[in-house]
Amino acid sequence: MKRAHRHNRNRTFIIAAIFLMALSMIMPNFVSAEEKGKPTGSTLGYQTLDTVTPILLITSPRNGLKTNKEVITVTGKVSSININMVTVNGQQADLIRGNYTKRILLEQGENIITVVAKDAAGNEETKTVTVFSKTAELKIKNLTPTKDFHGEVGKALKIEFDSEAGLTATFSINMPLTTFSVKKTNAFELPLREVRPGRYEGYWTISYGTPVKGAAIEVKVRDIYGNETRKIADGKLFINAN
Repeated sequence: MKRAHRHNRNRTFIIAAIFLMALSMIMPNFVSAEEKGKPTGSTLGYQTLDTVTPILLITSPRNGLKTNKEVITVTGKVSSININMVTVNGQQADLIRGNYTKRILLEQGENIITVVAKDAAGNEETKTVTVFSKTAELKIKNLTPTKDFHGEVGKALKIEFDSEAGLTATFSINMPLTTFSVKKTNAFELPLREVRPGRYEGYWTISYGTPVKGAAIEVKVRDIYGNETRKIADGKLFINAN
């Protein structure tokens, strides 16, 4: 009887060992928090290995943007099952249904904006754009005419001044409100040419004989950042007026 009992106990042990081996083969892999950083949400302690990098897009600003703003809003999209956080230059962004947004301060000159998306498993993706900022006021110097210009039909008025190189420059002749042709002549701007770095010149030829008493000559400059400055010359325009 003892021998039969020992035989039954050994057979039970063998069956249990086979069962445990089979169970270990079909159970999912267990990844501890120490091995993978953070759990993926299993309540039983069993986790699926997540190695998929988040998909990250920066929709604004565009790379290479030149702006005259001191503050800019960075926006974009991120796609990941377990997205955890998005940061912009190390600052946590607002994240709603895969859309993120963050307002940041810009420094004068080059600004490298770095966006990082990280999921719960520790996977992350990084994108960068470069933005250039300039808020300094444009200066207009040595604007002519400095004295009143008296002319008649066919005579040319020369406008010139100095400023930064590479600007877009225009001028306009702003007629007095008492001038008959005010509606016709106040609505135009004519280009000024950069004859050498920082030196702008242009001509306006008098093409009508209606008397004008004291029209203002205004120039405008604009840079690629969006900064704009206007200035009115000291000298005024008089046509056929004594």
